[in-house]
Amino acid sequence: MMDETPGVEKIAIAHSLGTTNWLYGALNNIFTNPFDRVLLVAPPDPTLTSEADGIEGEPLDLSNPLLAPQAKKWARELTVIASNNDRWLPRGVGIYEEPLQLKPLILENAGHFSKDDGWGPWPGLINWIETANNQDLLSR
Repeated sequence: MMDETPGVEKIAIAHSLGTTNWLYGALNNIFTNPFDRVLLVAPPDPTLTSEADGIEGEPLDLSNPLLAPQAKKWARELTVIASNNDRWLPRGVGIYEEPLQLKPLILENAGHFSKDDGWGPWPGLINWIETANNQDLLSR
C-alpha cells in the first residue's frame, strides 16, 4: 500500500524482532521499492533469538557479506539505535556496526525500549520522523 502513494517519504520503523524481519526482507528482496529511511530500534542479538521460546529457524547471520549491500539497496538511509543495557543485546549494538557498515546510535539506559523499561511516548522519534535528524532520536 505504501508504494501506491506517490510523492511521499517511505519510512520503516522496526523494533526488536521486527528489525530481524526487516533485515531478512532486505536479504531476500521482498520489498517492491526502496525505503527512504529505515530505523532499526533495539535489534536483538541473533544468538539469543535462536534460544528464545517460539522462535524457530536459523538465527540471522551477521557474517553474511550480503547484509550491508542488501540493507543499503532497500534503505536509502539506514539508522540503528540501541541501548547500552538491553537484556536482548548483551554483546552490545556494536555487533551490528561492521555487518551493516554503519555507526549505531546508543541511547544510555534505555533497556529494550519497552514498557517494562519505562518507555511510553517517545517525542524524539516523532521529531525524527519530521526532521530526519538522527540526533532527535537521542531525546526521550
